[in-house]
Amino acid sequence: MKHILFLILILSFSNFNFAQSNVEQLVLEKVNALRDSLHLPKLKYDRLLSEAGKDQAFYMIGKKKLTHFQKTFTKETPAARVEYYKGNRTYVGENVAKVPIPYFKKDSMDESKLAQSLFDSWFNSPPHYKNMIHPNFTKMGLSTVAANKKQMYAAQVFSSNEITLPKAFKNPERSWGVRPSEFSCKDEKTRYETMFFANSIVVEGDSVYFYFHDLKFFRNVINSDNDGLALDIILREQLPCDKENQFHISTIYDGEMQRPIYKYDIYRKDESNNPKKIKIKLGVVPDHLKNKQWEPNIIIINDNKLCDYSYPVEVPSAIFPLLKLKPYFDTNDSINMPSSSLVSKITDSIHVELMYQRSQKRFNSLDLDEFMRLLSWSQFINKVNVDCFASVEGATWFNTRLLEDRTKSVSNLLKTNGFDLNRVHITSAENWVEMNAQIQQVSLENLKHKTKSQIKYFLKKNKTERLDSLLFNQRKTHIYATVDTTLELTNYTQYKFASYYDSTLNINLLPLNKILREDYILANNEIEVSLIDLLKNKTELKTNLLGAAAIKQVNGYLDSNTVIQLLSKLDHSNSEQVFNFSHFLTKYWFSHFSNSYETKGVAETITPDELLNLISTLDTIKVKSKDIDRLNVNVLLAGIHYYVAHNNWQPVDDYFNTIAELVKLDNFTAEEARELALFCNHFHKFKVAVKILHPFHENKSLSENGYFVLAKTSTLIRTKLEQTDYRNYMASAKKVNHSRYCSWLDKAFQIQRDEFIKKDFCESCQ
Repeated sequence: MKHILFLILILSFSNFNFAQSNVEQLVLEKVNALRDSLHLPKLKYDRLLSEAGKDQAFYMIGKKKLTHFQKTFTKETPAARVEYYKGNRTYVGENVAKVPIPYFKKDSMDESKLAQSLFDSWFNSPPHYKNMIHPNFTKMGLSTVAANKKQMYAAQVFSSNEITLPKAFKNPERSWGVRPSEFSCKDEKTRYETMFFANSIVVEGDSVYFYFHDLKFFRNVINSDNDGLALDIILREQLPCDKENQFHISTIYDGEMQRPIYKYDIYRKDESNNPKKIKIKLGVVPDHLKNKQWEPNIIIINDNKLCDYSYPVEVPSAIFPLLKLKPYFDTNDSINMPSSSLVSKITDSIHVELMYQRSQKRFNSLDLDEFMRLLSWSQFINKVNVDCFASVEGATWFNTRLLEDRTKSVSNLLKTNGFDLNRVHITSAENWVEMNAQIQQVSLENLKHKTKSQIKYFLKKNKTERLDSLLFNQRKTHIYATVDTTLELTNYTQYKFASYYDSTLNINLLPLNKILREDYILANNEIEVSLIDLLKNKTELKTNLLGAAAIKQVNGYLDSNTVIQLLSKLDHSNSEQVFNFSHFLTKYWFSHFSNSYETKGVAETITPDELLNLISTLDTIKVKSKDIDRLNVNVLLAGIHYYVAHNNWQPVDDYFNTIAELVKLDNFTAEEARELALFCNHFHKFKVAVKILHPFHENKSLSENGYFVLAKTSTLIRTKLEQTDYRNYMASAKKVNHSRYCSWLDKAFQIQRDEFIKKDFCESCQ
């Protein structure tokens, strides 16, 4: 049926007298000329890609729209369509277009102009242009199909070279030339923790990608021409309950091994667009396995020999948000107490506008800034005047009723926000004053010298955008208030507000040390960046200023110059100040480096190692030992992000081990230990995560989530743990939530590679 439809469509437009292959060739020449100008390899014509493009062109004609998507099984995306036509390509791209059909004489299409029109439409569109110059594309196909005598649909498909994938799980020995190693490919000097590589697999449709967070580490593993990765697909039925696990006898793979990808293609086909990460397409799941319960494993290859074998295990991870700490504060206000109070005379007028749509009883928007000023000054306002209007175009009786409703609405608004209605005077009317002014101002000649009735009739019969805009202005409600008061300023918010009216106010007349302590540190309020800017050079306020700056997340908004000045002139003899300095600095590092490892624009400070040395000098009489321990952990946590951003990995391992030792102290809860373990997992420090959680497991203080974090993490490194410990962790998870445990092992079925765990699962979960 498909071929019959194709013939009918072609015959319907047979009088067009054009050769599609000529258009393809002309467009290909233009694309290759562009690529040649950019010193990129030329593309080769590929008939398979043209078939995929033709499929999409006909689909778009049927749907009468441009799209890259098809609501058809196996052909949803450009890559899926290439695969449908028996292609296996790593990269696939598609440009689509709809252009007018050019003619040079009646019923004779101008192929040259059509090719130029298609090329120009894609050349002038950034995403389409990117496809034409993509360095990973080596082939191109193009299909143009006429929708009628005026419109042409086109689909231009790009791809990289064809790859061959294994087709069956039946071949008894297909290791693609990879051989077992007589000796371990990893010695103590170059040992790589590759057991978690399979956790970096991402399945997108039928394609399997490998995404890894640390390109430097990955390059240590894949560093020569014969180093690479390969997929091994395992089926759920290979781990049956009634017999031992059914893995292939091969020493290289357990299920069906896919074609390996080696160093050259790995780095050439990196899709991560990130200099510190890598993302590559490893392969496509074979058709005969798609409907099976399967998992993809990774074979790590060094010098074309088996190096390691990794299977996925669900390991929860997260960025730890730093331990909560309360800053210390200076209670000596005499160092900053002004001799006189700060007083400001404030005179101001406030005008709030409420906007209405035609015939609307309640306003739909208002001038929020002015309304907030009205509320902030409410206690100093003696009288509020409200002018409530209706636009003049409606019937008088209708406007009278409408004004009653609008008057009630604005009264409720003011009453709800604390205004005494005895201080509110409201007038209401049709807005003829504004109407007459508009007639003169915008020269409404048709309305001059007309009676009100005539004007109403004209507006009813003549509705235009211009008149509607004028009427919209007529129906606004106006709230007027006047402020005339003298204020004694006692906090920074009042000072900042009063400075709007009086730029001569002297902030030094405020009790700054007290404000920093009470309004920010004790109240746990985030300090304004503007206040930090004003006070950053005042050494006498350093303790409380640093403490206030460490509250919540203000650090992320500070520029590097402000941070440097804030951290300067530290009093090393003042333990409270040193504590606040350290607390602030860890939050500053964390705010910048926990989400991005970009060092540009971040203040150059002392290093985490130097900060740890400084903390070691704290006086434990003035600063609690418990707070020092928690501060040290925060320095280590933020320091890990700091050193990763600075590409210095040696301190990172030491810091994780130190964290594990500090958590053994009595200053941490089981929930904090769980969160720290998640943080360790984020950086693939699984042994440290287990080490942190183990004591809490022993004293049975973990939450349900804590037991499962421990079980899942230990599963990944079970061969490096005491067998008894590992089985105890698993038993604890099962005990705390049997159903959750069984569901987890059923979904992540390769955990049952451990015959003991599988036997327990089969007996207690089936």
